[in-house]
Amino acid sequence: LIQGSDANTFLYNMNAKNFLGEKMLLESNYELKATSCDLANRETETDLLVMAIGYDIGLLRIYQFNNETLKLSLLTQLRAHEVPIKRVLFSPDKSYLITQTTNEIFIFIIDDYHKIIPFCSIRKSCSIIDLDWHPESKKFIVGLSDGSVEEIEIPLNFDNSKTFLMTEYNY
Repeated sequence: LIQGSDANTFLYNMNAKNFLGEKMLLESNYELKATSCDLANRETETDLLVMAIGYDIGLLRIYQFNNETLKLSLLTQLRAHEVPIKRVLFSPDKSYLITQTTNEIFIFIIDDYHKIIPFCSIRKSCSIIDLDWHPESKKFIVGLSDGSVEEIEIPLNFDNSKTFLMTEYNY
């Protein structure tokens, strides 16, 4: 995902045959700066190809890619943070999405890609350098600016059929 100074956002397919990859215009003259994106892994060729993009004003957008028309359709968007999103990651099983800012992580439950449910937030006292999912999907690793690394497990005591209020957890 690359955004030029002309406010055009392009998606590059680096699996393409040529060295530079195939370029596809994602957004034209969009006033927001895309800061992070992730693709939900597909189990089969018939699964939807879904992409989450985070923006500089804290906006989160979920797109679906249509293989036949080679176009993206906006499925949903929400204001996830009040500050720029630095990282967006789908869990390996596609049931969760996490977004990261400088010192906060939001966890969302994916009911379907049209409905992303805010589940909880985790605020850290120092800057978050990086994070990534553990293959088990309910855990992720966080690297912090104080040199520490933490493993965080999503609480298992929730009913996925209900809508949740955002809860802040301290680890």
